[in-house]
Amino acid sequence: MRTSKEIYDRIHWDEGYDARWFAIGYADREHGIIEVPFASFVPDGDIPWHRVQRFRCGNTVVWDRATGVDLVASLRIDPASPDARADAPAPFAGRAALDAHLRTGAVAWVLVREAEGYPGFVEEVTLHTVTDGTARLTVEWRSYAMDWMGDATHVMVIYGFDSLDELLAFVERRYHLGPSDMTPRAPPLPPNTPLANRYPAALVEVFQDAWRRVKADFRGELLIARGPRVVQRFDGF
Repeated sequence: MRTSKEIYDRIHWDEGYDARWFAIGYADREHGIIEVPFASFVPDGDIPWHRVQRFRCGNTVVWDRATGVDLVASLRIDPASPDARADAPAPFAGRAALDAHLRTGAVAWVLVREAEGYPGFVEEVTLHTVTDGTARLTVEWRSYAMDWMGDATHVMVIYGFDSLDELLAFVERRYHLGPSDMTPRAPPLPPNTPLANRYPAALVEVFQDAWRRVKADFRGELLIARGPRVVQRFDGF
């Protein structure tokens, strides 16, 4: 059986793991087993390695000193290899190039990034203009790890602006990005984004828990920017 330090080091250093999946349980003389998030544990700190009793992923104990269970290796996912969109598109040369692209009716991509705090989810932001001269900004939180659930695994809000200038000013304030940072098609997904739809039960629990929190936070308007008017929203099923 691998030691608790070996398990810690593997999770910490291997890109195929995400520390947010895990919690560490250690023995306390007064309170029994106390669990802390993996990121909160200080290696070689006040808690010696022999007091670490278990590692948990989701609701599943994946390493347990008392029983000899060691399932951590089965949880590893390969870092997300670039998908069909992998070749990073060149950004627009400037505002004129963005305007010309939007006049064709096409969408411009603002960003694709990891949704902080929600394992397995990414945030995708796009913009487009409409025939009456107004502009729309679409912000979507999507799980590629659970795409087997289809539309059930994303939430989306569309903001309306009276002009493209107003929209771009908002993007500059919120994301600190300008036209020369945007692209005519989707950039690659962030590194280590889970893409496959077959995972051990423990990881499915982690992703589904993140999905429940995304929906709860979205319905509580924690994921919605203040200020611009909401034209449409979709909060999953």
